[in-house]
Amino acid sequence: MSPRIALSGKKIWTILTGNLIGYLSYWIISYLSLFLSGHNLLSSINKYGLYPHIFNSGTSSSSILVYSIGLLIWITFISISFTAVSRITLEELNGNHLFSISDAWIFSLKHSQTIIFTPLTIIFIIFTLLIITILLTLLYSIPYAGSIIITSLFPIFFVGSVFIIYTALVLTNSLIYSSAIIASYEEDIMGTIFQSYSITWSQPWRVITYNFILLILIVIGLVVYSWFCINSYGLIYLIYNHSFIFGDSFKSIMSFSFELVFPNYIIDNILFLQSHIINTDHNYLSIINNIFEKQRTTNIQFSSLDYINSILSSSFLFIILLSIISYCLSIFCVGQTISFLIFKKLTDDDDILYRFRKNQTADDLDQFSDENLEYR
Repeated sequence: MSPRIALSGKKIWTILTGNLIGYLSYWIISYLSLFLSGHNLLSSINKYGLYPHIFNSGTSSSSILVYSIGLLIWITFISISFTAVSRITLEELNGNHLFSISDAWIFSLKHSQTIIFTPLTIIFIIFTLLIITILLTLLYSIPYAGSIIITSLFPIFFVGSVFIIYTALVLTNSLIYSSAIIASYEEDIMGTIFQSYSITWSQPWRVITYNFILLILIVIGLVVYSWFCINSYGLIYLIYNHSFIFGDSFKSIMSFSFELVFPNYIIDNILFLQSHIINTDHNYLSIINNIFEKQRTTNIQFSSLDYINSILSSSFLFIILLSIISYCLSIFCVGQTISFLIFKKLTDDDDILYRFRKNQTADDLDQFSDENLEYR
């Protein structure tokens, strides 16, 4: 059900919005980090374009910190959009198709502290346990008795190590299921952490199995959705490519836009994934591959108006690229939400959708009573 339910303009747009806001923050902060490392800003933009990074660029410690902040901001906005999509999914499964994108964002932003601080709290727990373990090893320095104390504490060290590894697995599950937990129960930080521990302990094999199935569905969804998007763009390019219809200027604009959004190394990676990971002999990207080759060989000369048009065209093309990514993330988010519904039904016999309907009915009755009182 996940690819079908995820194929919704409401869900894709919600994730695309969060992804775009996070990306723009990342883009600005990444170039700031390169500037702090002594790189010329214009040269860096010409080199990296839409995909800035600090790898193999001789950056300083401060620039790495700034870059990490930008990356975390991007991840945070995606996580917030995940919670919004999980809430939309629950409302739609409950029959409420009028639940809007703005309502979902209001709900998600209301719980943004829980979204942000839940994984940070689990990381804090792991580091606290590691620090305690390291401090206990200092007991070894006590003359004569130190080695005996450390040896006696070995069972405690072992149990602590098991708990640290288990908590690391909980951290992974919290990153996966926090959006569904918050959307379903409106939990605070400690409640979300407790639910993450519960899922990890009670449903480990289902977590592994469901995520494996979901990964396959994401790959299938990626192939199908990107096929339509890429070949639709290829069809537009074939039309624009005829100079007797639009002239040479539009051909140059399309070529420049494509080169900006899909530089050569991005193209090479896409073709590598297609031929080795997806492992298909039939080149379903045949139209776009021809475009790729054209971009690498086309000599483009622009006027000022052509530059403006090419920037607009690049923006639309980049949105298409983000929509492909957002659809894959939408499948992931919807799949994890449905998985969480199954987990809670099996472990706690908690029918979350039934509880949603019951609470919605109670809210509607309260609203109806308030309106009658106001009328009287």
